[in-house]
Amino acid sequence: MTYPLPAVKIKQAAHLIRSAKHAVALTGARLNIINRDPTFLDERADIIFRQDLVVVLPHLTTEVIGEQE
Repeated sequence: MTYPLPAVKIKQAAHLIRSAKHAVALTGARLNIINRDPTFLDERADIIFRQDLVVVLPHLTTEVIGEQE
């Protein structure tokens, strides 16, 4: 059984995407995208992971923590 996401969460996610697009344009910040499907920001991304977040995030976390030690 699936449940729809609340509209508030969807609006918050949309705001994050606009913020990322703005930061990349103004500051040259790096943009990494984790999404199974293409997005309108792909052309600005430095890295794109075409997998589910549940698969990618543990590997990224291990890499970042490993670099800090």
